[in-house]
Order: sequence, then structure tokens, then C-alpha cells
Amino acid sequence: MRKVFVKGLLLFLALLSPVIADKVLLLDFDVTRNGKVDMNWLSVIEGKPDASSKGSYAAIVLDREGNTISKTKFSISFYLSETFEELDKRTILMKVPYREDAYNIQIQKNEKTVFQQLIGSVCNRNLKCEKNENYASCPTDCVSGSRDNYCDGIADGKCDPDCASSGDEDCIKAGAKSTEVPPWLIPGTVVLIVVVAAAGLLYLKRKKKPATHETAKPVTSSPKPKK
Repeated sequence: MRKVFVKGLLLFLALLSPVIADKVLLLDFDVTRNGKVDMNWLSVIEGKPDASSKGSYAAIVLDREGNTISKTKFSISFYLSETFEELDKRTILMKVPYREDAYNIQIQKNEKTVFQQLIGSVCNRNLKCEKNENYASCPTDCVSGSRDNYCDGIADGKCDPDCASSGDEDCIKAGAKSTEVPPWLIPGTVVLIVVVAAAGLLYLKRKKKPATHETAKPVTSSPKPKK
């Protein structure tokens, strides 16, 4: 269910790509009460990063030399506000700033690193479009117009399956072509209508014509001459 939601979120954010130009790193991860972090999804998309807030957790993006590119603080509550039920794990979805030189992502709790992962894993450059890769993060593996949970909207003659009909000009053109009437269809339809109408009129004419029957004349025998 989470994967369906994440893919739906990716598609929704991808539809905004013609308007929003900034690239962000989309994170989907689980955090347990004892601070263990498991990354479910890591992908580069176009969008706006989430604002940093007060909290004991932080998502930090680093370059190869270990310099901080961005630091986004956030808080986690392990209680449901409606029922005050205590939870052992929470799922976090967030967008953090991304740059081409981003190399490592860290999740910290109280300034202590509890999880880190190389961002380079979103593009392994093996010429196969795989999980976490899309045209924005890995154009060498995911070509324009491919199914990668990212609407690139590039006019390349291919309708991107990740775009809505209005998100890719190629999809719009493909839809227009599919609704065009073939040039041979109109005269063929006219001929068919004429033939059907003529056959119908001929049938009605024969049906209305009264049937004629010849009445047989009674056979009379001539009287025999008298002797």
C-alpha cells in the first residue's frame, strides 16, 4: 500500500514538473522508537523542498568531501493524536534540497547519525532503468519517455506513460491523431448508407405490392346433341 501511495505521490509531483524547476531528493523511510531507520524509497524528482522545523531529527545532504549541502530538521511523534495510541514505528515522507554534487544522505537524531546512504545509488549507470532511477536522476539509464514514475514532458515523439494527457505534448498529439477520422471512412460510410437505404426501399415496395391470383374458370360440358 505504501508503494502505491509513493508512486501516486511521485506521479502527482511529476505533473508539476513543467511549472517547478528545482530538483529535490524524495525520501521515504521508517523510523522506530529506538531510532532505527530503514530507507524504503530514494529518488530525485522536481519539486520544492520541505521547510525545516524544530525537532530532534535532521536529514542532511553532503557532498563527496563531506560538506553540508542542506540540513532539514523534523520531528516525529510516536503517538496518534486521535487515539493517543503508542506506535513502535512511523513512516516519514519528505523532500530535501538536491544538487548534482550530492553524494551522501544522513539521518541524525540529537546530532548523532543513525542512518546514512550514498545518493549515488539512485543512478548506477548500468544502462538499465531500475528502482529509484528516473530520467531526472539517471538519464543514462532511464531514457526520455520511459516508465520510471517521472513525467519529463519532453517533445521526443513518445507519449510518456507517467504523464497525464496534458503533461506531455506527445500524449496530446497522440490523442488528437487517435480521434481523427480516416479520409477513406467518410465516402465509404456514404456509399454504405445509400446501399442500405436502397435495399430498404426495394423491400418495402415489394411488401406493399398486392398479390394477384388467377381464378380458375369452371369447366362446363356442352350438351350432347339429340338423335
